[in-house]
Amino acid sequence: MVARADLAARARFWVSLVVVIAVAGGAVIALAAGARRTETAYPRFLIAQRAGDAGLYLGGTTVTAADVVALPEVTDASVVEGVPTVGPEYAAAIVTDGRMGVSLDRFKFLAGHNVKASDPQGVVVPFALADAHHLSVGSRFAIPFDGPDGAPLPVTFTVVGVEASPGEFPPLASSSINGVYLSPGFFSTPVGRELAPEAFPTLTLRLRRGARDINTLATHLNGPTPGVQSLFVQSSAESAINTERSLRLQADALWLVAGFVALASALVLGQLLAREAALEAGAAEIRRALGMTSGQLVAAGLVRMVLAAAVGAAAAVILAAAASPLLPIGTARIAEPHPGFALDAVALGLGALGVPVVVLGLAALTLALGFRRAARGRGQTAAGSLAGRIPFGGLPLVAGTGIRMALTPGRGPTAVPVRTTLTSIGIAVGAIAAALTYGGSLNHLLANPALYGANFDAHIMAVANGPISDARPILPLLEGDPEIAAVTVGDTQLALGIGGQTFGGQRQEAVSGSIQPVVLSGRLPRARDEVAIGATTLRQVHLQVGDRVSLEIENAPIPPVPVRIVGVAILPSVGDNEGLGKGAVLAPGFVDYALSFAGPDFGPVPPPSDIFVRFRPGVDAARKLATLQDAVTTSANVYPAAQPADVANFAQVRSVPEILAGLLGLIALATTLHLVLSAVRRRRRELAMLRTLGMVPRQVSWLVSWQATTTALVASIVGIPLGVALGRWAWSVVAGGLGVVVRPSVPLVLVAGLLPAAVVVANLVAVPAALAARRIRPGAALQAE
Repeated sequence: MVARADLAARARFWVSLVVVIAVAGGAVIALAAGARRTETAYPRFLIAQRAGDAGLYLGGTTVTAADVVALPEVTDASVVEGVPTVGPEYAAAIVTDGRMGVSLDRFKFLAGHNVKASDPQGVVVPFALADAHHLSVGSRFAIPFDGPDGAPLPVTFTVVGVEASPGEFPPLASSSINGVYLSPGFFSTPVGRELAPEAFPTLTLRLRRGARDINTLATHLNGPTPGVQSLFVQSSAESAINTERSLRLQADALWLVAGFVALASALVLGQLLAREAALEAGAAEIRRALGMTSGQLVAAGLVRMVLAAAVGAAAAVILAAAASPLLPIGTARIAEPHPGFALDAVALGLGALGVPVVVLGLAALTLALGFRRAARGRGQTAAGSLAGRIPFGGLPLVAGTGIRMALTPGRGPTAVPVRTTLTSIGIAVGAIAAALTYGGSLNHLLANPALYGANFDAHIMAVANGPISDARPILPLLEGDPEIAAVTVGDTQLALGIGGQTFGGQRQEAVSGSIQPVVLSGRLPRARDEVAIGATTLRQVHLQVGDRVSLEIENAPIPPVPVRIVGVAILPSVGDNEGLGKGAVLAPGFVDYALSFAGPDFGPVPPPSDIFVRFRPGVDAARKLATLQDAVTTSANVYPAAQPADVANFAQVRSVPEILAGLLGLIALATTLHLVLSAVRRRRRELAMLRTLGMVPRQVSWLVSWQATTTALVASIVGIPLGVALGRWAWSVVAGGLGVVVRPSVPLVLVAGLLPAAVVVANLVAVPAALAARRIRPGAALQAE
């Protein structure tokens, strides 16, 4: 009877409590379901698109596609003819058997359709290339083909489709995102007939046991005697692992936000329930006098909470399911085989059980504590309140009374738990400040490429001339160029290893100016037996700065070389095994040092094949990149500084902190609305007495406004600094794990704007309470008391 009566008398409170439970629970469940969906998106994509297991280039051998297909390990295959192009911008391929993109490595078309054999000028582009070059269906662009006489043969094509297929997802080096698919009908054109003899065949294979058949296939192709054939079988497994790891970072970000929302919501909800428990305790004396026991009092409170928790949990599940089309986001959304509405039974089921358990647990705890305080006589009094310490003599009557009502708890049935209210609103405002600080730090990282190691503008890779690639002939074109500030020459993608962990290495020597890898801690190597390691690689090999270790040089007859780790650095992202957090920076004299351990029969050292260039301030990077590519012609490929895939994936979730701030803002709004409505209802007698003493309705409304303003100011003054500190700490943890320079950035304008925004919003939310206070009839209110 008590529970039913209270539900009827305080319907607004219980509705607002259900809304808070539904919004908070729905957000947590939706984010958790989105994180689970993100984690599994690419593995499910590979299954849905029938991803190939290996790639095989047949050029320069006597092996035919029919020979490969006949091997027992091969269950499906597709032949693609590559057409030679000039420069790194585009790599052209033609599916001659109609299987690639259709029955093997199927295309998922994000726009348009597949190219038709009757359309020799049509082209299908992968989504990464479309994003990089701003292409869409209907776009026209020219591909310069490498003619038989060495002269470029430009042909203009029209984009008919933008697709996503296995192996085209980041992390990819700049040289790996430029593949486009032409129509088989291209070979019927004059340029196509001229280029047909220069085409080179590549096979995509599905194997009976997947990656486990790679070594067996290589043995069947090359024979038991090394050197008879030179076919290299390229496994797709490593690329898939890197992509899954990259997308897992997006999932981790969503899990982090889900946990943050859950914690903040639990704290706010706990404060709401604590305030409700205090009100229950205030009425306990009367109900005990009527014969109710402490157990019945707690049970009456829990009966209402069971209903609120059940309705709130049901609404949370519905909201989470309705929000499922919004997730996943970014690259994971492209990989998702079935985007749109989805019911994650695990996430929804656990959420439907978890939300009531958490709510009822908090309710039982706060009710027990509230009744225990009441029984011990430790209720808060006005004399000990915060308002008792503030001098009101110099304030206008309405302002002073409003501030006093906001900070004075009261006693008995009119009690309003001030501390719990301020704590709950402060938590919400602080969480918004933390989310804005975290998002501002992420935006600062994205706006400053040097923080993730991209402190150069161009990476020039020499094209192999026979068995070697030599970048030295390009240096005269760069030295003395007035638009170039710095040039280094060296090597990248050197295969290294420590304790079974393989990674790439880079070695650079300054030609002019200075371009050095970004150092996170320690220093760069100076002596030839020193190295700097990426943060992720350092964790994988369980070492630290100052340790000595044997560095293995893969694919070379050189024993492990003893080196000392002198720093943690960020390598430029130019391959799967080096870049953000991965790889090793070698000293300029490392090669000579390593050769001292080699045998006398070791062959000549290959010349340097890579150049890094930084432009002078004010130089148009896009124009200069094109100028450099024209200058080096076909002897090298020029690539812009690439954003690491891990950073790009974080960029795709950059809106999540803002969404989190919005959700927490809704919770703060609901809490403030509940506060002012409860205060007006419980202090009807005080307001009626003020009206009787001469206060007009307009002044009563201003009194409620001052109460809301004071609550927002006090909660924000405490919550904003704590939220900023929490946001800086959270970003430091994430950035440290990511392997970038840890440099939190507080968006001062947004954070400073939280204080006036909180005041304005609190006053807007208080409008219904102010209108209710104006309508109080003194005679009726005092007679009821």
